[in-house]
Amino acid sequence: MKPPICPDCKKPAIMQTGDKVYPERPDLAEDKFWTCPPCDFRVGAHKHTGEPFGTMANAELRWQRQQAHEAFDGLWKGGLMSRDSAYKWLSKKLQVTRDNCHIGQFNMQQCRAVVHHCKGL
Repeated sequence: MKPPICPDCKKPAIMQTGDKVYPERPDLAEDKFWTCPPCDFRVGAHKHTGEPFGTMANAELRWQRQQAHEAFDGLWKGGLMSRDSAYKWLSKKLQVTRDNCHIGQFNMQQCRAVVHHCKGL
């Protein structure tokens, strides 16, 4: 597979393991990440295929995505609805197809909307 392209410098990302990307997180040591170290853009990758989980993000967007996941995951992990129902609900709220409803692909505005809609429940 071709590596993702850094949205900042437009160069191909490199694959690194979590022990290099997040040395303070031993739980991520074996995980894979596509990174652009000079620009500090990164995205997690599937262990077996190397496919990125979403789009590369800078520190601010990564933080926004973490906030969105924290708000959204509580809906289905807390039993308010099933995971599938939660994603269907979110896709309607954000007016995106279910296939395009992945926080790892969202921009900052979409992440803020996720938090807003989830806090309304």
